[in-house]
Amino acid sequence: MDYRVSFKKSNGFSLMELIIVMGIIAIVSVVSFSAYNAFKASSSTDMVATEIVDLLRYTQTNSEAAKEDSSWGLKIKSENVVIFSGESYAERNKNFDRVVRLSSKISIDGIDEVIFKKLTGFTSDTEILFSIGEKEKSININEKGNIEH
Repeated sequence: MDYRVSFKKSNGFSLMELIIVMGIIAIVSVVSFSAYNAFKASSSTDMVATEIVDLLRYTQTNSEAAKEDSSWGLKIKSENVVIFSGESYAERNKNFDRVVRLSSKISIDGIDEVIFKKLTGFTSDTEILFSIGEKEKSININEKGNIEH
């Protein structure tokens, strides 16, 4: 008896094998692309929050140092932040404005202006809410000027 198994030689891939591989690649691509977009939105929101917190701390330091013998404040707009000298944005001394462009365009919900008192750096309890796309972030400032995000 002959127990040998013979295999048929194949010179390439069948059409079915190619379609299955292309389907797998398409599914992996769609999943990767959606995960990348979610990560990008999250990173952008965190990066803008860090930028705003750094600018708030800079503004608070100016107030504590009584730079220009004044209180200092920060006004948040959709594409930039204005650091200003004065008791309010409307009554500010425009000669000392510092405009900083944000890395991403944001939507502000609620308070968009924070004023730190001269010498103490204190402010009122404030929550800054903003979003980039569907990702939201909040920055909290207590009355003693402690900033958390």
